[in-house]
Amino acid sequence: FNKIKIKVFKKIGIISHPEIDRISLIVKIIEKLQDNAEIFCDPYTVKEVMASDLEIKESEITSMDVELAIILGGDGTILWSIKELKCDPLLLCIKAGKVGYLTELDVSDVENTLRGIDLLLEDKFMIDERSKLRVDGDADALNEVSIFPVLPASLLEFNVNAKIEGLVEELPNFRADGVLVSTQTGSTAYSLSLGGSIIHPKTSAFILTPINAIGGLQKPLVVPDNAEISIKLERKDRDAYLLCDGIIVKKLHPPDEVTIKKSEDVARFVRIYAGH
Repeated sequence: FNKIKIKVFKKIGIISHPEIDRISLIVKIIEKLQDNAEIFCDPYTVKEVMASDLEIKESEITSMDVELAIILGGDGTILWSIKELKCDPLLLCIKAGKVGYLTELDVSDVENTLRGIDLLLEDKFMIDERSKLRVDGDADALNEVSIFPVLPASLLEFNVNAKIEGLVEELPNFRADGVLVSTQTGSTAYSLSLGGSIIHPKTSAFILTPINAIGGLQKPLVVPDNAEISIKLERKDRDAYLLCDGIIVKKLHPPDEVTIKKSEDVARFVRIYAGH
């Protein structure tokens, strides 16, 4: 956890899920923030709050240049927004969906959420840095990188090795419905439902989880986060999709190989002080 001064928040972005029905809360949040910073909202949010007397500017998420992004939605909205944002802001996430493991506040508790905004303005918060994975040097994932067959219910064959401090450890080939490489944050998501261990956010490790494997690696494998993991498709005529946080990045054709390692970038979440 790291501390930061509020004076850097000259520009704040607000992103909300299109189906959120708490527009009145968004208006109240903007009213608290607009005296201290420029407020940029995604096109949907701007459309919903235009009737209010607010000083806001419209911006596509990919074009936002802000120090803080306030995201209202579930974990899916948060992961998508992190992918779209190019400016590496701090993230204050407010639950407005069914799943909110990454969130700090909740739209269902308006009083507590507004109190959290007040504490933010009073500089009473910390920063929780979360590691990301980088695939082939250009795509990042906060939760997991996954590989699935293009044709459902068809087994893929994987050759996997891990380069750790200059030494390459090759695992036995295995066939499976797919494979995941998850961060500490992602260890509580898809990997957990497949029997993977929960990795504490401050543990320097990732987890490789096969999906319904036959032979070779059948159980999740925890590796240090300085490992460089290479995954190669071995079975001919079995194409696959490469996904980052559930979003398709590209199609793979045997013998394509992908390399996964710790990203230089991190996701930085705002955590309001306990006991607020």
